[in-house]
Amino acid sequence: MQESILVLTSLSHILDETNRRIDLYLEVDSGENIPILFSYIENKKYHISNLQKMKSQSVLKDDIAVVFTVDMRKRKQHEIFLEEISALPYVHYVEEIK
Repeated sequence: MQESILVLTSLSHILDETNRRIDLYLEVDSGENIPILFSYIENKKYHISNLQKMKSQSVLKDDIAVVFTVDMRKRKQHEIFLEEISALPYVHYVEEIK
């Protein structure tokens, strides 16, 4: 019984980490770069939804905080996607919302 629970827990974690949808919190260095960010995401054939902008939430004074959902249209490891986004020069912070 205990082994079954461990296997199911492990399987659940793998499915969560490779789900085609990911909810993100990002801080971008200015509002002008948000369309550039979204173009980058859409050029990968991903779909963006549930967008919220929050200027007062960002750590750096001039940053814009955004929360949104990305549908990657197929299963992909979230860690890889987060690394791709965090490598963009205008993204100062990225975090998956779980």
